[in-house]
Amino acid sequence: MSVNESTESALVIARLAQQGYVSLNGFAKIAGVSYPTALKMRDRGDVRVVKVGGVYRIYAEEVRRFLKEGNYQVSTETATELGLMEES
Repeated sequence: MSVNESTESALVIARLAQQGYVSLNGFAKIAGVSYPTALKMRDRGDVRVVKVGGVYRIYAEEVRRFLKEGNYQVSTETATELGLMEES
């Protein structure tokens, strides 16, 4: 992950913590997948989304559930920031 991607991911995680949800694009950044892949995941029902005013939202609880139980690997740093791993 490049420095720019890492910074962008950190901003998305901060937004998730502050607002309690992220956009589908934000979810894609956290999950480490492309936006088209996130769309496919939404369409298959791999991740639960809520449409609010034409924008898909994924709430923090669902992001945590997906990252913990889903098939995609997330970086240790991201998992720690989201409280999915215990810090040593």
